[in-house]
Amino acid sequence: MKFIPILLVFFLSSVLWAAEFFTEPVLLTSIGQSADLHTVKLMFKKAGVDTLKTTVNKLAGAGDVPKNGTVVLVVGASQKGLGEARISTSSEIERAVAILQAAKTNKCKVMLVHIGGKERRGELSDDINRTVAEKADYLLVRSEGDQDGFFKNIATKNKKTYTTYVKTPEGIEKIKSAFGK
Repeated sequence: MKFIPILLVFFLSSVLWAAEFFTEPVLLTSIGQSADLHTVKLMFKKAGVDTLKTTVNKLAGAGDVPKNGTVVLVVGASQKGLGEARISTSSEIERAVAILQAAKTNKCKVMLVHIGGKERRGELSDDINRTVAEKADYLLVRSEGDQDGFFKNIATKNKKTYTTYVKTPEGIEKIKSAFGK
């Protein structure tokens, strides 16, 4: 019987921790130049994250990182998107590393969001995905994109928070919870 109150305290403290973990202002950018950024932007809006305190910039750099806020990196490469932006995979990784360093300097939390499923995995994407996943504080991944445990294994190894979702409304609820909405 003593086990139930302990479980309840643990559960409530983890809920409160998640609710206060991410704060505005928010920088939302794509690492890999996929169109997934637009979907994630709508998910954040539906989750109630303040659009006036959210900057969406698909080519954001280290100088765009806010102080004491959140950086959301939407990962998954698109050959078409990279080509249109005239960006190589290696320069996209360099941009990601610079943003991650600026986030650390500016005391921002970093959320990785991967919604692309299998299409945003593989040779083109996984170097980008790995670079961000190893440094992110929180990984929100559409379950279809992690059937091999790629993101889960990185999160476990680096002791980071990892969560998955199946359908977009569930992903929106995860974002709400992470921002305490």
